[in-house]
Amino acid sequence: MMRFDLLSVEINHLFGFNVFFFKNVERGEKCAQFNLGDMYSSVYKEYKEAEKWYRKAAVQNDMDAERRLIEIAELRARNLIKE
Repeated sequence: MMRFDLLSVEINHLFGFNVFFFKNVERGEKCAQFNLGDMYSSVYKEYKEAEKWYRKAAVQNDMDAERRLIEIAELRARNLIKE
């Protein structure tokens, strides 16, 4: 009888997702680049790194990324970002 280990399945699933996600980032997928920018800005509060990924997406006409770049610039102008 095969033992079903839910934790192992979850870890393998998450690892597979991460590999898939970062391959899309490396391929230049604007949606993945935007999402990586979101991760850096909202989770880690690393706005310079977030800007890097938002710019890559914005160059590909991602309007949401362009909006995020404007939001970060406005926060920086009001000294609300601590870097």
